[in-house]
Amino acid sequence: MIGIHIFISLFILFIVRVLGTPDGTITLFRGNGKQDTIEDVQKHLVSISARYNSDSATLQDYMDAQYFGPVSIGTPPQSFKVVFDTGSSNLWIPSKRKFLFCIACKFHSTYDYKESSTYISNGTYISIHYGTGKVRGVVSYDNVSIASLMVKKQGFGEMYKLSIIPFALSKFDGILGMGFPSISVNALPPVFVNMVHQKVISLPVFAFWLRRGSNSNYGGELHLGGIDSSRFSGDIVYANITSQTYWQFDMDAVQVNGVSMGVCQSGCQAIADTGTSLLVGPTSEINYLNSKLGAKKNLLGQYYFPCSSVSSLPSVSFVISGTKLTLTPENYIMKMKGICLSGFYGLELLRPLWILGDIFLTKYYSIFDMSSSPPRIGFAVSAD
Repeated sequence: MIGIHIFISLFILFIVRVLGTPDGTITLFRGNGKQDTIEDVQKHLVSISARYNSDSATLQDYMDAQYFGPVSIGTPPQSFKVVFDTGSSNLWIPSKRKFLFCIACKFHSTYDYKESSTYISNGTYISIHYGTGKVRGVVSYDNVSIASLMVKKQGFGEMYKLSIIPFALSKFDGILGMGFPSISVNALPPVFVNMVHQKVISLPVFAFWLRRGSNSNYGGELHLGGIDSSRFSGDIVYANITSQTYWQFDMDAVQVNGVSMGVCQSGCQAIADTGTSLLVGPTSEINYLNSKLGAKKNLLGQYYFPCSSVSSLPSVSFVISGTKLTLTPENYIMKMKGICLSGFYGLELLRPLWILGDIFLTKYYSIFDMSSSPPRIGFAVSAD
């Protein structure tokens, strides 16, 4: 038995070395992204629909994105708060170029190219459209730092026209997309891809440890260049990426209390999206799932449960690579002002997709691995 334990310990050590420890760790913060009202949830559904029903890669109202962290751009560094989003691929921040004419810019930190000795002019027009607004500006190049990691000559959107709604009210300044290059507006290489090419990090791997339900604004951590094995427990479940656009993969089944239901039959496609708060699927299948859970529908078409019954509700499992990844009622119920809403929402998209948002990603540590061919995504139970 001692020999077996030694073998297991060496094997675990080998796995950790292969995956690496992070070259950089970024503390994430929670903003006002938490849905406090039913209306907030409705707005978020509109934004998700806009994102995945468009050919543009970055269509989403990020008012509901919960997790953001610091980056700096230029020399000397200018600091910004950005959403780290696996569902898009561009970096953009507000600009000081036309500050007098940009009302939303006045509520945020703005980039001043005149103050940076490493700024490189480009001037190509860039426009990114959202479900409830858009941002416009020019492409610029400068050094971008996340924690202690610096990417040189990174292309980004220097935006001098931001829609007042929603961006004047957002708690973050911009977006840093962590999707694949194929969905990048203006074909600008994503920051993480440039990190890999410039050998800023040891391994082309990043991972999210997201927190939910905390009273503080501490939202978790983003690990760059490896994983932090102290932030999860148990085995890592991997799935190969099936489309190098979003982080999309095969999902085998959806089960209620371990029994397969009439949803995701014969398998389906799923996406891990840190920019989405909910867990979304095809409308007919989500309606069926909610009905099997015993949820009732309100006048707005949303499913809810009596809060007194939450503890007795069944678990829901998502089978990935043959392994059940289970959510308990405490994971998939959203409590707001005495109402217990289901976190499962249906949307009719251009193609049938399940979008595993923060309801799922706060339960499972998520690993985004570009080192393999094809790239792969991994999940393990998050540590408390």
